[in-house]
Amino acid sequence: MGPRPLLLLQARRSTDPMLKHEAACFADRCGVEPGRLICVNAPTQPLPPDPRAFGAAFVGGSGEFDAIRLDSQWKRELAEWLVRAAEGGLPLFCSCYGHQLLATALGGRVEPDPEGGEIGAYEVFLTPNGREDPLFRQLPSSFLAQFGHKDHVVELPKGAILLAAGGTSPCQAYRLDELRAYATQFHPELTHRTNRERFEHYRSRYLPPSDPKALERVLARFEPSPATDSLLPSFLQLFVDEPEAQ
Repeated sequence: MGPRPLLLLQARRSTDPMLKHEAACFADRCGVEPGRLICVNAPTQPLPPDPRAFGAAFVGGSGEFDAIRLDSQWKRELAEWLVRAAEGGLPLFCSCYGHQLLATALGGRVEPDPEGGEIGAYEVFLTPNGREDPLFRQLPSSFLAQFGHKDHVVELPKGAILLAAGGTSPCQAYRLDELRAYATQFHPELTHRTNRERFEHYRSRYLPPSDPKALERVLARFEPSPATDSLLPSFLQLFVDEPEAQ
């Protein structure tokens, strides 16, 4: 019997070419064959009825949707699915939009970043809990990670353990206590090259037209973040491919 399929839940317009870009990035960074990754775009496709059909689920970014409020049916359904899957024991890794949506679903709070968000590579710092976490303890105490967001989690939900902070956000990573569910504001599925490709596609949504030097400042922030290269493969090794190592 081969390895169990992995699920990537997406949140983009059906015409957005970043759907394929995101899927390729997750498959590459997880070190799995693209055919093992099953993609479902929540705004336009029904969610899988049984999370147990998958070895793990990932949630990435979004093109133009926010997680400040569950103000559409598909957001509410996706939020409920994530909570049900996590509480049912499914290994879950949520980045960026997924990080925010999971927090909102569980009663946390997401707000616009008053400093305009983070684009490019920023330094992140592990908390004491992060340094003891079975997944995050592999990372150095401080490291660069890839970002591209305008909103952030300002209040963690009950039962969440803060693993990392830094940059302009008080919460850069958390884990749901006693569950195999992780969330990061940063994008471990992106390299500095693919992060820049993502930014170039969404450039008009990030750059204020009144600031002619904004592009130069943003482009200067794209640099490698090697410490996060192994985060997703390690997640799979710990919780999916070698469950006896938990």
